[in-house]
Order: sequence, then C-alpha cells, then structure tokens
Amino acid sequence: MEIYVIAHKDFSRKYIDGIRKVLLVGANRNQPGSYDYKDNCGNDNISDKNKNFCELTGLYWIWKHSHADIVGLEHYRRYFACSRIKHIPLSEKAIQDILSEHDMIVPRKRKYDGYTCKKQFAKWHKSEVWDECCHLLKRKYPEYAVCFENLEKRKSGYAYNMFIASKTIIDSYCEWLFDVLFELDRIVDLSQYSDYNQRMWGFLSERLFNVWIMKNNIDVYEEPVLFFDEASWFNTLLGSLKA
Repeated sequence: MEIYVIAHKDFSRKYIDGIRKVLLVGANRNQPGSYDYKDNCGNDNISDKNKNFCELTGLYWIWKHSHADIVGLEHYRRYFACSRIKHIPLSEKAIQDILSEHDMIVPRKRKYDGYTCKKQFAKWHKSEVWDECCHLLKRKYPEYAVCFENLEKRKSGYAYNMFIASKTIIDSYCEWLFDVLFELDRIVDLSQYSDYNQRMWGFLSERLFNVWIMKNNIDVYEEPVLFFDEASWFNTLLGSLKA
C-alpha cells in the first residue's frame, strides 16, 4: 500500500507516516527539498504538463510507475481523515478494512454552491471547455456521455482528485481519463485563459472522476477530508464536525 501525497513545495511532514510517500509534481521546474518520488522520474512522465494538469502529472506517474497493490492520492494539505476521530489521518488498518468491503475510498461529496455541476463549472472556468468535453465523449465514449449529461444536473460531487483503491481499478481509470484529457489538450488552446484557468485539466478531471465512477458502478466509501496545515487546521476541524 502506498498513499502518494502530492506536493509542489516544501511543507510540514508531520502527518507523513509509513504508508504515505511524498510525490513532487512539476519536478522539471519545481525542485524544493528532498522527496520520496518526483513526477519526472522514468522515461514515461508528463511533468512538463504540470501547469495545465496540476496533480494529474503525479497521478500519471503513479499509473505508469507504482507497483503497489493499493494506491491513493492525497495532497500536502489534504488528507483522508478517520470519520470517528477526524483529526487523525486514515490509517493502514482502517483503509484495509474499508477496501475489504468497498471498491474505493473517496472524499465526502462537495456541494456546487447551489448550482448544477455544469453551471458551477461555467461560473469559475469555461463553458466552451465543458461543451468540448461533452462533444468528445459523445463521439468517442458515448456510454460515458450519458453519465456526463447526468452529472451536469447534479448539485454535488466528489472533488479534490483524491482516492484510495486497488492499483487495478486506478489503472483502468487512468487509461480512460488521460485518453480524454490528452485529446482535449490537443483541441483546446489553454494559453488564451488566465493563469488560474490554465490549470483546466485538473479542474475538469474532478468532474470526470464522478462520470467514471457512475459509468463503472464503483462501490465508493466516503470519508471526510481535512486541511492539515498550521493556519487552517482548527477552523477546518470545527467545520468538519458541523458537516
């Protein structure tokens, strides 16, 4: 079991334990400190695409290079937390227990600010990218397009590109996801957008994760996600207790 904690800068290792490995993303341009792994290691990597793909350059590296039976993706400030003791990261034993009965651990659903998924994406990102993705799915993956249109109307979904599951399941997800995103990356010119929205494929993939789960009938188990940094830990913990 290896849970990869995605980072692009130095951070406190307070919550890094035996099953958690730190993976530096955008390593071709980010080189702060020492890390367990870097997303530019090995011949097959997309580290150069980090500006547009965000943590997905780490996910691609996990897909191509990890040999663990169970893999997960967390962030340097976001960890899966125990639902009973919310300020403690999910333990190896708890993960094993959950995955003995379910396919995947995911974050609790996040509401889209009262909007549908499609309208919320259009508000913060670009509606033309959403439409282009819909056209691509209808042409190449029509069975997924049905789920995509279903997601459009929903007002909540799984966010953060976080998960824990068997490597076999994640390999299947990555094969589909990167096929979609690489084709969109060829079609859409992200340089026309703001620096924020040039991170488009990271944002879109959060929504596509939900589509893939729906289409493949993945049995998910939801766990809370907490920010474990010095500034926001206490307020985030209080917020999670109210959720």
